Amino acid sequence: MSLTLQLAPLADVPGVRYVWDADTDILSAAVDAAARPDDGHPGVREPHAGRGYGLDGSATAAAGSPLGLSDEADRRPASTQAAPSVANGAIEVEGKDGSWLSLELVRGRIAGVQVAVWPTVRRRPALTPPTAPACAAYAVSDRATRADRPVALELSARVAAETDGSERVFHFVFGPPRATERARIARDIVLEVDERRRLAGLWLLNVPPFPHDT
Repeated sequence: MSLTLQLAPLADVPGVRYVWDADTDILSAAVDAAARPDDGHPGVREPHAGRGYGLDGSATAAAGSPLGLSDEADRRPASTQAAPSVANGAIEVEGKDGSWLSLELVRGRIAGVQVAVWPTVRRRPALTPPTAPACAAYAVSDRATRADRPVALELSARVAAETDGSERVFHFVFGPPRATERARIARDIVLEVDERRRLAGLWLLNVPPFPHDT
């Protein structure tokens, strides 16, 4: 199975509900009831033809199949590569350092983020939150998925993280540095995608203080 991210403009940006687990350090960010895309239809901005969703060359699906498209698929005309959205489930991002992040999917749409195991976080004196257009982000599969069967994908990549001095802004980078554009999927969550529509980074903004610090 290969996946690609498709973006659809949003008229209204949903809010985010953050929850810290003080015992495990897990941070969860849930997108509020999702606003509909402007045209009510995912995939307004098409991915680069013939390219799949991934983090780097080592990304693999939970079942062990590569996420990248085959050479045969790469040669197909772009018009034949349209794909249905995946069902509910999660994309699990495993860092090479043992870190673990999860992106929740609701009807194929990214609707939440959980930092289950933190990577090493580099603290900077300041970290300017990015500007980005409001977009819904959909994970789109190269094969049909039953609506009643949850999706579970595991991706492996180098994960880097940084925060500002007050630890209210967190920036995660997946895979090697590369040129990206940004999409605000919620008021305080911004995704970074590369020119092939692969997930390249993630911003969490206005994160509340860790409970032990209050």
